[in-house]
Amino acid sequence: EKRGKLYAVTGVSRAAAAMRFGFLGGKMLGWNIDHYTWLLWAFAASGFISGFWTYSLPVTPWEAPENSSTSLWSSMRWVREDRDFRTLLISWMIMGIGNLAAACLFVEYLANPRHGINLPEFEVAWITGVVPVLARVVFSYPWGLVYDRFHLFHNLFWWTLGMALWGMANAGGNVTWALWVTKLASKHAVAEYMSVHTFLTGMRGLIAPALAFAMIKVMSFDTFAIVCGLTIVSASGFIGVRARSSSESTDRLRPGARQERL
Repeated sequence: EKRGKLYAVTGVSRAAAAMRFGFLGGKMLGWNIDHYTWLLWAFAASGFISGFWTYSLPVTPWEAPENSSTSLWSSMRWVREDRDFRTLLISWMIMGIGNLAAACLFVEYLANPRHGINLPEFEVAWITGVVPVLARVVFSYPWGLVYDRFHLFHNLFWWTLGMALWGMANAGGNVTWALWVTKLASKHAVAEYMSVHTFLTGMRGLIAPALAFAMIKVMSFDTFAIVCGLTIVSASGFIGVRARSSSESTDRLRPGARQERL
């Protein structure tokens, strides 16, 4: 099993490119703030080139399991049928909103003079765009190796400890976010599980920024940070995923299978 290792290699490459671009972009803004238009064009061009190369990748046709629905919203049935999946989605939603709400205000806190910091453009870009990505470059590969050796634990303590470490290491979160469904879903259902996971990620990505700026109007940054921290801590309470054997998972995740109550 090398999925975590291979994903970690791509994550390190992507993070290294982001770190270099963040450094150069910060320099450009430091020289002249009007250079932001060139950065926007660079973002658009990078997205177009990335999409073109992704489109050129070989595709393995996906075959829906027999007697399963193929409608637009059919993947959402797994939220109802798989209790462990539903529990983890709730945890990710709570944690994700707290994390994204805090992240979208990093620049606001560092650059806005009303908060008493007012750092120059390059220092803001360095702190928010280079330092976190550098940590991701360093830790993505080790976390990928950890993922390949990971198995579901019986003890809630180890899950709680693992989620705490995840919160401390963004690199681990990067690997976990992209691959955790493969530890729950049977092979035929991985694509559907991932579609639900990414859909809900997009939903909280839309909600969190508006929520963050609305909250900061009625509370201080200190209070806001405490609230975001509590959401991340409370999300750990949902990580009571029971260990399952592969045969048990296959039987339970079969389309139409009757769900066992915990």
